[in-house]
Amino acid sequence: MGLQLLQLHCMKATIVFGKMTYRRIRIRIAVSRFVMESSHASSSSASVCNAGIVALRASQPTLANVGDPTTNVVAAARVEVDLTQETTEDANVPPAKKAKKCSSEVWSHFDKYEKKVVGDDGTEIVELWAKCKKCSYTTRRESNRGTTIFWSHLDKKHQIKSGQQLLNLKKSESGTAVETYRYDEAVSLKKFYLAIIMHEYPFSIVEHEYFVDFIKSLHPTFPIKSRITVRKHILDMFLDEKKKMYEYFKTLACRFSTTMDMWTSNQNKGYMCITVHWIDDMWCMQKRIIKFMHVEGHHSGKNLCKEFYDSVLDWNLDRKLLALTLDNASANDVCARGLVEKLNDIQPLVCEGIFFHVRCLNHIFNLVAQDGLKQISSSVSNIRNTISILNSPLQWSEFMKCASECDGLDTTCGLSLDVPTKWNSTYIMLKQAIHYRNAFNRLFLRHRSKYHKCAPKDDD
Repeated sequence: MGLQLLQLHCMKATIVFGKMTYRRIRIRIAVSRFVMESSHASSSSASVCNAGIVALRASQPTLANVGDPTTNVVAAARVEVDLTQETTEDANVPPAKKAKKCSSEVWSHFDKYEKKVVGDDGTEIVELWAKCKKCSYTTRRESNRGTTIFWSHLDKKHQIKSGQQLLNLKKSESGTAVETYRYDEAVSLKKFYLAIIMHEYPFSIVEHEYFVDFIKSLHPTFPIKSRITVRKHILDMFLDEKKKMYEYFKTLACRFSTTMDMWTSNQNKGYMCITVHWIDDMWCMQKRIIKFMHVEGHHSGKNLCKEFYDSVLDWNLDRKLLALTLDNASANDVCARGLVEKLNDIQPLVCEGIFFHVRCLNHIFNLVAQDGLKQISSSVSNIRNTISILNSPLQWSEFMKCASECDGLDTTCGLSLDVPTKWNSTYIMLKQAIHYRNAFNRLFLRHRSKYHKCAPKDDD
């Protein structure tokens, strides 16, 4: 009777618990061996039950009273109950799901992050959140929430719809082509800042009433920043570009030639501009402005030397310099000698810096031209004074009337004044004055009293 009950319990455990742990499988094997051996044994039923219980006892030490068959059957039932409880607990644990790949395009507009919070029972809970890249909007991002809430935010706040594309007419040499595009707020803002930089617009343009109204008519949700914010973003763009250029210079193994120039503004402030020139790997000449700054104090050679050296040191170019081109001012000679001494102490220059200071050829040409113009200075001065008088709208209208009366004279050419530091501008002024020579003669005949002091003579 005891043997039959034990077999019955083992069969029930085998049927119910298909996924057994290693410990349970070991019990099952032990009982199976016991049944096979008992069929050939001639011992009493009590001893057979004791043998089966001994096998079970190896895995379940709680069995007791081995000599009592009835007690052994009860112990086997306990084993079954224990197995049932453990298997039920394992069955309640859901299998781990494979993480789904986030294939929605909406995630290109949001940054994902996790937030740890403490529950009511004191346990730590990890929450999944997402933040919009275009604003400060945040929301939960669990998988059961879907992506509708994210698309709704993009559509309402940033005019971005799921799968929506706009058409753009692009002109080319072959004709007009239609292509698709999508509005990107970050790209539009960057282009707006670039327009301010390249066209030298004031930062306050973003606060002009009609300009803001014009932008809002193009795209109502376009973010118009304050002039302080615009200034900050443009400076951030400058720092980013400077960092990229700094890393690019580190990859170059060539030598750099530099140019430096100084001038004074109409506010009596001195400014310095430093430009570097080099030949890239494709044998193309490149140049970049690495410094444009206000120089305080006296523009002596010592001060210029200090400002230039600090600038190239900031770009890590002090060991890669080949030459410095300057004009013929005496302060520049002092600056060049000081730089050669400093740079040779760090790393010897090419030929110990003998060819480091290069004198500006254009400046030499300008000095030669200005010296030659002194021979005709009186004639040039008369023409300059006459053109300056014609800057008045009334006088210019009278001059153009005289020019239209001259047969075959092209009146589309203008008149410009020269700049003393640019000899070619004097050449252009004289060339235009010769073109309008007949018009000037008619003007002088009509208004002799007005122009008799500055009118050029025939010899001129």
